[in-house]
Amino acid sequence: MATKELIRTQYDDYTEKELLLYVNKKSKMSFIDLALAVTGLGTGVVGDWLEEKVAGEIAKRLSATLSGLGYALAFGEIFNMIQDDIEAKELEKEIVKMKDNDSMRIITKTYMWLSGSGNHTGYTTEVTYKII
Repeated sequence: MATKELIRTQYDDYTEKELLLYVNKKSKMSFIDLALAVTGLGTGVVGDWLEEKVAGEIAKRLSATLSGLGYALAFGEIFNMIQDDIEAKELEKEIVKMKDNDSMRIITKTYMWLSGSGNHTGYTTEVTYKII
């Protein structure tokens, strides 16, 4: 029987101002909040940009941590797993609710999967986010 073992949970917080600054820099515009940026740029655009930013930053920290724990996962593998788990439109639904002093907490759980025979090992991530 295949097994799935949690090997790491990581929390990353992003302030509304930090995310807005990134969106404004990327769009070369000056939105005053994320809700206006989503409306002004169209559904999916802001989510896609933030998905890429967040996945890259989390993957960088997570690959170093997992390497230190003895797990051989390349940055690119982790980046792709995290990016696959983040749904840009779902992320947008959350960020438009953010107020000036809010932060977005992104929780990344990394699992090691072992086949029933023990011949195959794989890794997966689960990403969730909430406003704090």
